[in-house]
Amino acid sequence: MTTPGSARRDSVNRAAGTYETKPITVTKDVYREFLTDKVKRLNHQTHPIPTYWTLAFLRRFNLYNIGTCAFETYPFERLNHTFLTLQSSLVEILKLFGDNTYKIPHLAKEKQARLGRLPGNLECPHDVFAAAVDKLERLDGANLDRVFAEELEAAQQVDELARVLEGVALNDDETDDGFE
Repeated sequence: MTTPGSARRDSVNRAAGTYETKPITVTKDVYREFLTDKVKRLNHQTHPIPTYWTLAFLRRFNLYNIGTCAFETYPFERLNHTFLTLQSSLVEILKLFGDNTYKIPHLAKEKQARLGRLPGNLECPHDVFAAAVDKLERLDGANLDRVFAEELEAAQQVDELARVLEGVALNDDETDDGFE
């Protein structure tokens, strides 16, 4: 930021009285004045202020167009690869009886697609399916009820603790005398 002015003294570069621009120290007040007088006023004149509803309509219309374009241009092959990966992950989860420590298997989808052997769906191996069903059948209802009751009791204890802590926080706000 600069101000116009004339040189007060002679120097090697200019004579006294020569027009020059001098830098000014930018303080908070100088910057605020610059923004309100120059930047904001100029910006306001070139851009009309739209209403809230106009902006909402334009955003909605733009979002709709972007979503439609993304849907129409997304390659079907990539979507098929995504669902094949999902299906293979589900098979791995069944192998581990619900655990999520599995590794996503590499199916060489690109290579199989080039060779024309990429399946539309993956089949769960019969032995994996049978083992998962057998494990579910072995779990008896009483055991499941016991586990559920323990989890419910733990959740209720956490809820009660949260209420107590919230009450303590509210009491601290009421007795706060401004000292920290």
